[in-house]
Amino acid sequence: MIPAGERAPSEPRVDERPIDTAGDTAGDTAGEARGATRRDDPVLRMVIAWKCVKGAALALAAIALALPGEGALRLLRRFALRLSANVGSAYVHRLGDALARFVDGHATARGLAATAALAAGASAVMWTEAIGLHLRRRWAAWLTVVATSLLIPAEIYELARRPRAPGFAALVANATIVVWLVLKARRDSSMWQG
Repeated sequence: MIPAGERAPSEPRVDERPIDTAGDTAGDTAGEARGATRRDDPVLRMVIAWKCVKGAALALAAIALALPGEGALRLLRRFALRLSANVGSAYVHRLGDALARFVDGHATARGLAATAALAAGASAVMWTEAIGLHLRRRWAAWLTVVATSLLIPAEIYELARRPRAPGFAALVANATIVVWLVLKARRDSSMWQG
C-alpha cells in the first residue's frame, strides 16, 4: 500500500513526458512548441531592452525638463557645469561646454516645456513598442518599424553634416532593427500573436 500523496515508483510524474528523437516532447501541441521558440528570441529581447532603456531615459528627461519655473534651466546649468568640470574625458568636457552655451543662449522655460512634452510622447511610444513586442503583438512590430524608420532620414542628414562614429552606429542599429522586424513580421507568423 502506497501512502496518500506519493506515487508508485513505476508511474511517471505528471511533468515527465517521453522525449522523441527530434528533441521535442512528444505530448506538446504545436502552440506550446511555438510558444517556447517565440519567447527565446535573443535579438527580440535585445530590441525590447533597448526600447525600455530609451523609454526610461526619455521619461526622466521629460520629468527633469518639466520642472516648474526656472527649475529645469537651473538643473540643466548645473548638469552642464558638472560635465564641463569633468577632467577624465575631453569629449564629455566639450559636451558640457556646448550644453552650457545652449542653456545660456537659447533655452527658455517655454521651450523646455515643449521639449518635455515631446520627450514624454516619445517615451510613451518607446514603452508601447517595448510592451507590445514583449507580448509578441504584430502591430507592435509594425509600430516599431514605422517609428524607427522615421528616425533614419534625420540620422542620414546629421551624418552628412557631421560624420561621427556614434551617429553611424545609431543609423546602422536602427536600419538593422527595421529590416529584421520587417522580415520577422512578414515571415515568422509563429512568433506573433494578433
